[in-house]
Amino acid sequence: MLIRERRLQQALLRALADEQSARILAATADRPRSVMDLIREQGLPSSSAYRHVNDLEAERLLVAARTVVTPDGKSYQMYKATFREVAVR
Repeated sequence: MLIRERRLQQALLRALADEQSARILAATADRPRSVMDLIREQGLPSSSAYRHVNDLEAERLLVAARTVVTPDGKSYQMYKATFREVAVR
């Protein structure tokens, strides 16, 4: 997919320039992950992980792929990057 929307191009470049955002996007490119998965797997501080996920979702670079409801009735989102691969020209 070729991104033609200038705002989305700039958001993607900003996210890739930020180490934690880039790690979140890479981790969610293949399969959905929860914020807790990202914290554990990527070694991210929890407050930073939630902030980055919210920012990436607001920029439409990350989407909630599904909602999981636990046996005790709590729910959480599984997030997925909106792309698999990036090539910059």
